[in-house]
Amino acid sequence: MQASSAVKVGRRRENTTRCALAFLLLAKGSEATSNSFKEDEIMKLCRVAKAARGATGIANNRLGKLLEQLQAVSAAAQKLSIVPLATESNATALVFGQAAAAATHCGTKALNELKTAVPSALINVANAAAASGTLTEVISILQ
Repeated sequence: MQASSAVKVGRRRENTTRCALAFLLLAKGSEATSNSFKEDEIMKLCRVAKAARGATGIANNRLGKLLEQLQAVSAAAQKLSIVPLATESNATALVFGQAAAAATHCGTKALNELKTAVPSALINVANAAAASGTLTEVISILQ
């Protein structure tokens, strides 16, 4: 029984010490500190993160425009290729034939640009998403 009462006395001393420290801290008083980061600066970071997430839309618009150009060129080349078959004038056939060839060349360039732009756009969108996620995490830590 003596061992158990010694443990109880030790615990009481611990609790008494804790209470005394708590009262001392309360009696001393404390001052509020200002935030270490200004709210305006955090809002700027939020806008940057939002802009990074918007990169997806920019890439999508760019690829959409390239695809529209490719479709328009393809339709124009088809129409220009039909005219020389229907005309009786050699000069007219030659002009429309050259125009069809130019449209086909333009379509090939648009297709090559689209092939080049897709991987680049995917990489840029992935990087922007990663940067946005990182900024969002940093902001949540700062707040």
